[in-house]
Amino acid sequence: MGNLVGAKVESQDLIKNNKFIYESKETAKKYKWLYQCTNIEALKNILKSKEIWLSNLKTVNDAEEVKRINVPEFEKSFFVACFTYEDNIPKEHWGEYGDGENGVLYGFKQDWVLREAELMWRPGEKVEDIDFKIYSKFDEALEAACPMLKKHKRVCNPYFFWDFGFYQIVYDDELKKEMSGECALDIGDGILKGVRFITPSVVGIIKNTHGLCKGKNAEVYDKDWTTEKEVRLKVGIGTTHDILPKELFFPKMAIKLKENAFDELVIRFSPTMTEEKRKENIKEIEKLLPNGVINVLQ
Repeated sequence: MGNLVGAKVESQDLIKNNKFIYESKETAKKYKWLYQCTNIEALKNILKSKEIWLSNLKTVNDAEEVKRINVPEFEKSFFVACFTYEDNIPKEHWGEYGDGENGVLYGFKQDWVLREAELMWRPGEKVEDIDFKIYSKFDEALEAACPMLKKHKRVCNPYFFWDFGFYQIVYDDELKKEMSGECALDIGDGILKGVRFITPSVVGIIKNTHGLCKGKNAEVYDKDWTTEKEVRLKVGIGTTHDILPKELFFPKMAIKLKENAFDELVIRFSPTMTEEKRKENIKEIEKLLPNGVINVLQ
């Protein structure tokens, strides 16, 4: 039907998806500071370890969003860390994300993140098996696969990043973008239809304005998602061999941070935290960041 040299893919949906992904990433870049609400002990662990934990997208508290991954091979591939671009969060967020009176909101800079990660079986328990190491690029993972196969004489699945960046969430009840669909291949003297396109990075960017939220104690309630004003660090990983058991699932991922991360710490304490507790926590943070500048928001 023609020579594939010079052939081009034609799909308005594919073009729109790629434009949507690009605009989401570009919008996220404009924020000097992002903020994350957590409890004080979690923040201390972040400062000690210089790493943050991401959750598999299948485990987030948005029940509708979990169902949006419609291509099986990408079902367990996405990990996210959620931030807001506002330094003053609604009262209910302190209880939902910050553990009430133990809550803190801390500032985070996007350029603190390193392209280094480890998978986790559960919070605090990292996967030590070399077969599940994550490489920065596909060619590095492919190069690592051959010697490991020869040495171990068993299946190995070196992972690699294919999506790594910050995205601003778009809240829209009508905007539905699927990560896969049909497109056509124009090969010069004819059009080959029925070709499939996949734009996996479109996943994890769109949320409804309202929806069902699964709380800490498994209670489900209707939530206004727009109050979160969310920007996400979203990571997608692939493997050189698509032969993992279906039941294998990694709920968490640890992302390394640069050594200069938190040289400047911007922090807001929960409005219900006592003054005594605040002073005690500031002293402990100063010990963890002896050369850091601590800016406590009022």
